[in-house]
Amino acid sequence: ATTESVGRGVGLELTISAALGCKQRRREGEREREREREVLAGAEPVGFRSSSAMSGVFIDAGVLGKRLEQIYRSWTDKAEGFKAGEGGAAADALAIATGKSTEDLRYMKSIALDIWLFAYELPETLLVLRKDRKVHVVTGKTKAKLVGATVADVKEKHGVEVIVHVRAKGTTGEEHFEEVLDAVAKSAGPDKVANLGWLPKDKHEGAFFEAWNQSVDKRAAGGKIAKCDASMGFAAILAVKSSDEQTNSKKAAFLSAQAMVKYVIPQLETIIDEEKNVKHSTLSSLVEDRILEPSKLEVRLKRDKVNACYAPIVQSGGKYDLKITAQSNDDVIKYDTIVVSLGARYASYCSNLGRTIIVDPTKEQEKQYAAVLKAQEAAMAALAPGNKMSEPFKAAVKSLQDSGQSALVSKFANKYVGFGMGLEFKESSSNLSEKNERLVEEGMVFCVSISLAGIENGDKSTGQPSAYAMQVTDTVLVRAKGAGAGGSSHEVLTDAPKQWKDVTYVLNEEEEEEEE
Repeated sequence: ATTESVGRGVGLELTISAALGCKQRRREGEREREREREVLAGAEPVGFRSSSAMSGVFIDAGVLGKRLEQIYRSWTDKAEGFKAGEGGAAADALAIATGKSTEDLRYMKSIALDIWLFAYELPETLLVLRKDRKVHVVTGKTKAKLVGATVADVKEKHGVEVIVHVRAKGTTGEEHFEEVLDAVAKSAGPDKVANLGWLPKDKHEGAFFEAWNQSVDKRAAGGKIAKCDASMGFAAILAVKSSDEQTNSKKAAFLSAQAMVKYVIPQLETIIDEEKNVKHSTLSSLVEDRILEPSKLEVRLKRDKVNACYAPIVQSGGKYDLKITAQSNDDVIKYDTIVVSLGARYASYCSNLGRTIIVDPTKEQEKQYAAVLKAQEAAMAALAPGNKMSEPFKAAVKSLQDSGQSALVSKFANKYVGFGMGLEFKESSSNLSEKNERLVEEGMVFCVSISLAGIENGDKSTGQPSAYAMQVTDTVLVRAKGAGAGGSSHEVLTDAPKQWKDVTYVLNEEEEEEEE
């Protein structure tokens, strides 16, 4: 058995082969990223000279300068996102801190901001932006050199002064933290408590991150600093994607679509036609292997720029978890209602795609699925610039009701029909939920998903489980009004078939014909 032939000789050998193949692809795909991590962490990669290690690793001063300016504009124009609560005092400074590097896949706003500004995650690095357009960077020697190379251009062309503090090896940088906090207090004004915007939900590991928090908490306890949550302000900045970011999102979505069209669907067809016993977890590993190795899908994207947003999720047999944290279990795929979700990343930008494959469907399932597709179309149509983020949810609910499927409204697996995505897989402040009053803007990217679980099977004579799920998910870019296909305001980036004829297989009909 090989990882190329999921439909033949499936068993323990394939399970082991799939796992080893996926791990091998992951290791190979991580080599370049690991090299960058080691350079940025200040270590000299094994097998590379210092000059070689530094080649190809640089920070684009133009991008950094423009995006720092963007933060300052948003800090002024959308000040509510950087205040201590509604009507609270405005932040005098903004802090972005990271901890130790890890190979684990993590989605944090601080990491997203690092990548957005520098094109890399900078472990154990502190950025503090002051209102007077001075930015303090506390980091190790290697990263300090990379940032330092941008200082002159950023100041000359963008009017932002970057001040680099080099943390000595083996220290936590406490003396630099005190220096930075003194500068923040001074810039805030005499006899004034300085408001420091931070990211309270980001929990990093390591002595550097802990020492920074202790320094801030000590000042806060002494009444010299007040912390305010700047998460919403930073979220608003990351939500609208530039043309380059949109291109990255499109490439990620294309890879997701190709994984579904060129691998998932053909493999499921083989499994069903040849009645093979394949575990959900096995197919998940094989799909992830293809995402990590785009050439196997005939996709010309650099392997070191791609990754999986999560381990693909394959579910069937009446056991369905449609949360984004779900995992594929070790049960064998059942020939009933099969739900598959996957997501590829390109240059750290995320995409998401989900399809429901139904074997020997009932007439009621056909009606339900048609209603689900209409509901997704209604939700996407409501993603127009200026609309509230609550409108897609309301549009989906109304569509289900208009289709005569009001009973499905209570089956939503989540309290939203999607969410914003980008460098973070889920931009939670951009949930497409019933009560989100934030406005949709051109350039935003959303996962739009109609996810229904616990749908009762009214026809017990079929091979369908007593309760099943339906999920249709796509990655969508918000365009200017009328700029999308057919005069719409959105563009579906995950081009994978989802019409009824494309996602259903009839086996019993063939058996009946053979008997006749």
